[in-house]
Amino acid sequence: MGLVLQALLGAFEVCDALGLAAIGGKDSMSGSYENLDVIPTLVSFAFGEVETKRLRTRAFQSANEYIYMLKQETKCGLPDINSFKKHIKLIDTYRDEITSISTLDEGLAYTLDIMSIGNEIGYTCNILDVGKSPGGFVFTTKNRLQEIDFIGRTTQSFNSSFKERHLSGLKDVFPYVKDNRKDEIPVSKPSFKRYYHTKIETPIVLILTFSGTNSEFDMEMNFKGAGAETHNFVINDTSHDLFEQSVIACIREIEKAHIIVIPGGFSFSDEPDGSGKYIAAFLKNSKVKNAIEQFLQQDKLILGICNGFQGLIKSGLLPYGSIQHVHDDDPTLFFNDSYHHVAKLVKTKIHSTRSPWLQDLDKSLTYTLPVSHSEGKFIADEKLQKYLIDNDLIATTYIDNPNGSVMNIEGIVSLHGNILGKMAHNERINEDLFVNVNGVRRQDIFKSGVQYFTQGGNRT
Repeated sequence: MGLVLQALLGAFEVCDALGLAAIGGKDSMSGSYENLDVIPTLVSFAFGEVETKRLRTRAFQSANEYIYMLKQETKCGLPDINSFKKHIKLIDTYRDEITSISTLDEGLAYTLDIMSIGNEIGYTCNILDVGKSPGGFVFTTKNRLQEIDFIGRTTQSFNSSFKERHLSGLKDVFPYVKDNRKDEIPVSKPSFKRYYHTKIETPIVLILTFSGTNSEFDMEMNFKGAGAETHNFVINDTSHDLFEQSVIACIREIEKAHIIVIPGGFSFSDEPDGSGKYIAAFLKNSKVKNAIEQFLQQDKLILGICNGFQGLIKSGLLPYGSIQHVHDDDPTLFFNDSYHHVAKLVKTKIHSTRSPWLQDLDKSLTYTLPVSHSEGKFIADEKLQKYLIDNDLIATTYIDNPNGSVMNIEGIVSLHGNILGKMAHNERINEDLFVNVNGVRRQDIFKSGVQYFTQGGNRT
């Protein structure tokens, strides 16, 4: 415990010198459990508040930029606080000119390699590796700074060997698929925009929340931002009587709503025997089923993302547009090819805009969206694949297929286009998130869905 106490005292000394507050946490990283001995460990992290427009990524942004290094000075083997303060002040001075920045913890060569792989931009450097330098920094600027000498330049030439070694380091523990793209699909049919038969100033969105749902608040925020009124309805399954009461109350909410949303998560811990079955069982309740059938007859909309998509598939709402018994040869969502949970950003395309959910979006763009699932592989036999193509039901596709879905399918729509299900989490991304990732990160199905009602009436 002596080393941990030393580290704790050192952390306190740094906080005191920098005028920063510290928050203590519970010690859960020491002691023994059965045959496992855990060494005493101190885990710490720091964060600060900044405008998103002033955030800078670690990845090099373009070629021909200048590279600078701020090496942390030491005294008696310890970081010199005054040196660190000087570096922080310099970084703050040039923050608006800095294009990328990284700490220098693991040495110069390793840091530059890490900075190069994000956008596959190479570099040349004038000095050799200087070893580890906790508290040091490496950063780049487009224009040369006068106050500090540059140590190299970014280049168009990129050496992929480090990236390959870096990504394969844990492949035995967490396998990944380099190229999982499936056969291309025919171009979708031309479509025309359509709107609700009457104008609705503020559409009501009913968000169904089950035990294990975890994206309801993200959904709420996005639909409110698009101009809708949201009702977050929790299905109470703690007893039979309370469940029956929930069913009755839910039907009343469905009657008032214009949009039904089933968010992502792990409903009922993905039991029984697979994702989405509990959601499907709720939808197949005779009273709920009748309410949803009447809801769809009024030309209203349904959205299911990730776990919600799984529920729509296993209830028959997708791709058929009605709640029905699902057969073994119907489409389903199965375990990813890696048989591991996949959580990453993926590139997707809109294949068809015939759905109100997609009709206001640009098919020519590539959208970078987050996925997080274990059972996201879309499966359909050749007969059903033809059915999906002939009826233009394939809504969105992967460019970099993360799970092995047939025809790279990421999302599909129902026969009339009013129901959309997809695996990627549109609700978990906006222009202020993942700012280190280039490309379009906002695929605003929420706005498109709401406009279907707010622009309703005589428009066709």
